[in-house]
Amino acid sequence: MEPAEALHANLIEFPRELVATRKVRPRLAEGPYAGAGDAMGQLSIFEVDPGSISTEPAAAEIVTVPAAAWSSVAGPEWTGSSWAGIKLDESEPLPAAMETEDAPVKRTAALQPASMGLRLMATVVDCALMTFTFFVGAVIVMEKAKDLPALKEIELSAVVALVAVGALYQVLFFTLGAATPGMKWARLSLCTLTDAKPTRAQRCGRLVALVLSLLPVGLGVAWAIFDEDHLSWHDRLSGTYLRRV
Repeated sequence: MEPAEALHANLIEFPRELVATRKVRPRLAEGPYAGAGDAMGQLSIFEVDPGSISTEPAAAEIVTVPAAAWSSVAGPEWTGSSWAGIKLDESEPLPAAMETEDAPVKRTAALQPASMGLRLMATVVDCALMTFTFFVGAVIVMEKAKDLPALKEIELSAVVALVAVGALYQVLFFTLGAATPGMKWARLSLCTLTDAKPTRAQRCGRLVALVLSLLPVGLGVAWAIFDEDHLSWHDRLSGTYLRRV
């Protein structure tokens, strides 16, 4: 039996240049240029006696470099990632995870307009009350008049009086209250497009928009039939609409 021989350990020598540049990397030594690789920073693996290798960590030598010397050291300047300057457009909504109290996402309230039948019912009731008021006033005027004017004057006066009664009727109930008797009869209320209670200024603005909607032969009112939300011109212009209570 031959005596046991101590196995030699493999020692890897890392050249200092490996941590300085990217070009010098650990690679296999092969071919006719294997011997020349050691001089260029090639890894060296050789066998040594395990007893001759110290396993205790050596204290690193601390080298102090003045701050002024750093300015002369040329190094790559980090400019940040390419997507760091990307910003969302104002028209694009924020993701749900980014919705906070500081950056709320504006949402449009769901519109719930009243049906065409209920609005027509409210209009019929209001027109009936306005017509009744007009006839009552006309009877009082005719009783107090000594001589009846000409027929054309009566027709023109009747049209002007009827328009005046309708305007006073709308202004009276929209300024003093939030609904006309016809709207209360049909159980309708006035609401803004943001699901809020309209102010007096908004109700008066609705009356002005109603006049603009009636000027083109009532086309602005009839537009509610073709509108996707069944809103008329004065609803869009004033930002208010009728909905069921």
